[in-house]
Amino acid sequence: MRTAQAALVASCFIAAASPAFADDPVTISQAVAAAVAGGGNTSTINQVGVDNLAQTYQLGSQNYAGIGQYGNNNSSVIIQTGIGGLVIDNQYGNGNRFSILQTGPRPQPIVINQRR
Repeated sequence: MRTAQAALVASCFIAAASPAFADDPVTISQAVAAAVAGGGNTSTINQVGVDNLAQTYQLGSQNYAGIGQYGNNNSSVIIQTGIGGLVIDNQYGNGNRFSILQTGPRPQPIVINQRR
């Protein structure tokens, strides 16, 4: 069982850089045994610009994280644990920063829009 969980965690880890902009790293790490925990996690990241960073780490199940960065030098980090977390972060312009940690069995939705 422990080996199956480790394989699931390893298969859910994605580290990628945007092919258009080598300086725009994206990291998504999701760990949950979806069949056991009642559903998987979903992360969506869209970046347009240069030198953007977006990361999401989700543990637990049924979490959704969405990050949209449109501009340059933006940074975002979302960490969720528990069940059913929802975070949507849209950053427009340059030099925006965002970080959130959400825990608990049913965290409330968080939506943040930043413009600079």
